[in-house]
Amino acid sequence: MRKVMKFALIISSVFAFGLPGLAQTPVYQFINGNWYDGKSFKNRTFYTVNGIFTSKRPSRIDEMVDLKNQFVIPPLADAHTHNLDRTFNTKDLINEYLVEGVFYVQVLGNYASGAKQTKPLFNKPTSLDVVFANGGLTSTLGHPFMAYETFAAGFYNPAEWEKNIEAIKKSRIGENDAYWFFDSKADVDAKWEKFLESKPDIVKIFLVDTENLEKNRSNGKAGDKGLSPEVAEYIVQKAKKANLRVYAHVDTAFDFRIGLKIGVDGFGHLSNYGWNGKESIRDDLTLADIKLAARNKVSIIPTARIGEAEASDYDEKGNATLNRERFNRVLERQRKLYNLMLKNGVNFAIGSDYFGKTLGVELWYLHNNKIFDNKTLLKIAVEKTAQAIFPNRKIGRFSEGYEASFITVAENPLVNFETLKNVNLRFKQGVFIEVKK
Repeated sequence: MRKVMKFALIISSVFAFGLPGLAQTPVYQFINGNWYDGKSFKNRTFYTVNGIFTSKRPSRIDEMVDLKNQFVIPPLADAHTHNLDRTFNTKDLINEYLVEGVFYVQVLGNYASGAKQTKPLFNKPTSLDVVFANGGLTSTLGHPFMAYETFAAGFYNPAEWEKNIEAIKKSRIGENDAYWFFDSKADVDAKWEKFLESKPDIVKIFLVDTENLEKNRSNGKAGDKGLSPEVAEYIVQKAKKANLRVYAHVDTAFDFRIGLKIGVDGFGHLSNYGWNGKESIRDDLTLADIKLAARNKVSIIPTARIGEAEASDYDEKGNATLNRERFNRVLERQRKLYNLMLKNGVNFAIGSDYFGKTLGVELWYLHNNKIFDNKTLLKIAVEKTAQAIFPNRKIGRFSEGYEASFITVAENPLVNFETLKNVNLRFKQGVFIEVKK
């Protein structure tokens, strides 16, 4: 009987409120909720019509939902991952993301062939909304070649990589799938249409120690190089013509400056993100770099957690021991630099860049180590990151005409950020989502 009644409500709302191109869902009234307004929480009443928020009472309400004084925030987002292109773990990861309250994911490097298989699972009200880069654009044997080809060639143990490096370099199983080699503008022209045929949602380019590119190209190593500035700029120009945004991997401040110069939309890392707290940083971002990044309105994903791994010592078996002295230096730099960037108007987004893991590893690193205060971190996590992934959608806020998506928690996260570890309700584009815990 309940199913019949619910179906009748849906059908009635279709006829009463049907709008072309929007999901037909029940009209909800949400009462007794404390809604996030970007700065604080206010007790408000919201309505949702066909998956869209409105504060104006509709002519008919299908269901009233009492939020019982819970705190309501926009969904979380992960702007840098390499997940969701493998059939063996994608369904589990979808559930893990949803349990965390993550609805939006940006995959900045993946097998295009894998994404083709998993894409039917995404971009629907009951799942994640995902964009895929469909491979990293680099120069021959440049990063991310080693990140993909070692496993594609069957070498799963890092201890095997060096002694089998020649076989790995010749393998190239993942070429034109997980990575693309562009050594010249002619290479770009020759392969660009094939790359577009993979239907990327975004473009990921690699700028790796660009200042020493020619030296690194001649050393015979794999993974220590990326695109030349000229080729990278040419790719950005072609991507813009194809209406595709471009994110850049960068290692150094020099790489970062090249990215700003050629007009990328965002950075998958912050320069010197892999600093180990031991050697001095030869060249870090200047105030001029920071102000230019703000003027260019780029989004920056700092991948701060990687600093903890780099500040650790490893034994022969790969077991890590955190070097507290070095780690304290890493944290000091992160707090000082990131907050200087915020003060000057730079847009941050959050991404984990941790294969097989979801957003939590990065989010809780930033919180536990007091990189940002609660107010700043919440705004980045639920507004800035979602808008960085989907800049043309009305998400990340509770405003008239925005997509009706939210999560709820028991306490005010501005006071107790830990409450985000226990999401209660999940509502996406007018539909409640159930998860397995």
